[in-house]
Amino acid sequence: MTYNDIATPIKKTIYGEADIIYTFLTAHHGRIDAIAKGIRKSTSRKRGNIDYGVFSSLQLAKGKNMDVITEAQMIEYNDDLFSENGLKFLFSNVPLINRFASDIEHCTKMFETLKVVFLTYEKEHHNSFDLMLKYDLLEIQDLLPDFNQCRMCRVKGVEISKYSNSSLVPICNNCARKIETSLFIVPNNFEDIKRLDIGQKKVILNILNLQIRSIFSNSSKY
Repeated sequence: MTYNDIATPIKKTIYGEADIIYTFLTAHHGRIDAIAKGIRKSTSRKRGNIDYGVFSSLQLAKGKNMDVITEAQMIEYNDDLFSENGLKFLFSNVPLINRFASDIEHCTKMFETLKVVFLTYEKEHHNSFDLMLKYDLLEIQDLLPDFNQCRMCRVKGVEISKYSNSSLVPICNNCARKIETSLFIVPNNFEDIKRLDIGQKKVILNILNLQIRSIFSNSSKY
């Protein structure tokens, strides 16, 4: 039995002398593992058609232990993802995507997110796309941090209008009296974030990174 899908890899493992085992996010089958036999051989027709950041049309055969990629054709990619900044973006985020994709329920939405982010990525705006991807991954799983919480006294629901210039975290007005701060606008959604200045976007990205670190350190699920 064979089936077809559009996929992008989020993990690969060298196997044997010439094979690679891939973990994919797909358009219609969620997260799947499949082996590409002989793909490391210079004569392989699949060689160069499967890579991080690339969306490929795959034909797969159902296997006893693992599905087998029988055909692969590259269909979409973004040149900017293979620039110096783009490769940095890919190799820092693909392991993160793979860990979040352990939640099978959200894999279809994650695939849609990757398609948007990977295909619109611009190397001149590396940090903005890094922020976009991490925000979307957290939002899909309802894990976004509370931007209304003071990161110094940890009180929620207080008025937040400043951020610490040294630690790049939002703080309440009371804590802001003690340290050097800048203006912070609490976002309600990603459209709000896009309107923030560079300094405030750095704060958001820092908070997202802290949230991700906390999730992975506190939960065996990931």
